[in-house]
Amino acid sequence: MIKDLLRSSPFRITVLFTVLFTVSSVVMLAFIYVGASREFRKTLRNQIATETAVLKRDFQDRGYEDLVEMIQARSNAPATGFFLYAIADRSGKQRIGNLPIEHLNAGWREATLRHNIVDPGDDGETLLMMLGSPLGDGNVLIVAAGLDQSHDLRQLIIDSLVSSLAFVLPLVLSGGLLLSRAVLARVSRIHRVSRRIMAGDLSRRLPITGSNDEFDKLSESMNAMLERIEELMASIKQVTTDIAHDLRTPLGRLRQHLESRRLADPTVEVCLETIEKAKSETDQILRTFDALLQIGQISALDLRKRFTKVDLSELVQQLAESYRPVAAEKGQHFDAQIEAGLRVHGHRELLAQMLVNIIENAINHSPKGAHINLWTGGQEGQVELILADSGPGIPPDDRKKIFRPFYRLERSRKTPGSGLGLALVRSIAKVHGVSISLGDNAPGLVFGLSFPNPKENCQS
Repeated sequence: MIKDLLRSSPFRITVLFTVLFTVSSVVMLAFIYVGASREFRKTLRNQIATETAVLKRDFQDRGYEDLVEMIQARSNAPATGFFLYAIADRSGKQRIGNLPIEHLNAGWREATLRHNIVDPGDDGETLLMMLGSPLGDGNVLIVAAGLDQSHDLRQLIIDSLVSSLAFVLPLVLSGGLLLSRAVLARVSRIHRVSRRIMAGDLSRRLPITGSNDEFDKLSESMNAMLERIEELMASIKQVTTDIAHDLRTPLGRLRQHLESRRLADPTVEVCLETIEKAKSETDQILRTFDALLQIGQISALDLRKRFTKVDLSELVQQLAESYRPVAAEKGQHFDAQIEAGLRVHGHRELLAQMLVNIIENAINHSPKGAHINLWTGGQEGQVELILADSGPGIPPDDRKKIFRPFYRLERSRKTPGSGLGLALVRSIAKVHGVSISLGDNAPGLVFGLSFPNPKENCQS
């Protein structure tokens, strides 16, 4: 468990940020020290120069003796925080003052004392900054001040850095371990569920905590994908069952017919009749497979690349003129109200196939004397198509089922067809983004199609 925590990405990221924090802190404090030390030296240099100017002015106004008295008076004052003074002769030897350094010369220089003259109880060293200024009589005035405050500042910064890191590093690493543990716990739950899903239990779903974080968003996307996969698997299972059921009947009839004819007299007429019936049954099976293949091809997304602008009004008008005589032959009344200029974005042949299946479905399942009304129009930026008939209609409980492949109502099982027409309609509608609605026409069915906004989906 500990190894897993230490190898986890959150812990590694925590360590990386800790290292970056430490490095940035060191760099930042180094810049602060360099800047503060430079400013301190500049200020101290100005103070020494000012003090030297004051003493030289007193020398020029009152003479050497008065300068000596002033230096002695200042030298006897407490040294902490004050200047150190000396007067040296031409050879650099100190004549008066409290500056225990040999060879005092003119100009700026720094010197290190073996003992701390600021604090006699301290055995450490003292770093001095000194300015030697000639007085004009052969002597040199020396004014010095300690640089220990710069070293104290550096030590303070180092101590602050060590103290802060000693406090922050354990806290950050502990937080990294806790974060890693929490993340690993969620990953472990997702892993366990994923293993069960891989084992075939598609009903499992990834856990969602409700925190709406990245894991929840990932789980929601994965769960939506799993629901879709489960739906597709159930559909495949249902289609497999339906195919086996619907193909068993024509294949059984074909075999029964061939078997019965095999036992009969093998005359030419009998053989021709047997061949014709076998051909009819085989054609029905082939039509079923052709419909299944067409549904699979329509579901492919690459069909969208062949979409163009389609004049829906013209297409519906042509279909209405073609099927009005077909309805009349069955003693039905077919009326169409088509608004001109309606355009959609799609595949013309597939849209025609979808509308043909809807119209034929209404004609085939409506009795003699029924009214079939087709209406198209634009409403709220969308193109609407409604086909209403006065036939037997579809019970509300069956309206979602009729789009399943091979699903047929009980009263429709004796009519010709494979039960794939409306499944094909749904596939074409889904590829085109068309919404399907079913309603009660009392009596009959209202079949509605709502096309996407042509301004958003049509390309001129």
